[in-house]
Amino acid sequence: MDALAGPFDILELDPGASKSLLISAATLGTMVIHPAHAPAGKTIQVLRVHVDEADKPQFPFYYDLTSQTLIAQLAPQVTFAGYRPRRFLITKVGSGPAARFQLSAEPQVVA
Repeated sequence: MDALAGPFDILELDPGASKSLLISAATLGTMVIHPAHAPAGKTIQVLRVHVDEADKPQFPFYYDLTSQTLIAQLAPQVTFAGYRPRRFLITKVGSGPAARFQLSAEPQVVA
């Protein structure tokens, strides 16, 4: 897995908050973070999701998702060949390291 290029824009949600995103593309990669317990750096997996400008009007037009439980739910749905844009609702449940995310997808419209 390759390192993602910056700039990074990590999706941050308050406990109980939700964010609806029309995801047009996604890439699995890595980034280096510097938590207190690993000041020299720690490499983590990241899912970069490219979103509609209506959902994120400021550059860059993507979010970097770092929650491993959210990545496990979302990556299989957005990183396959032939993926078509789809809207997902991400909701944060809890706070801190124990936080988890609920994911729901709007039904795809068959054209």
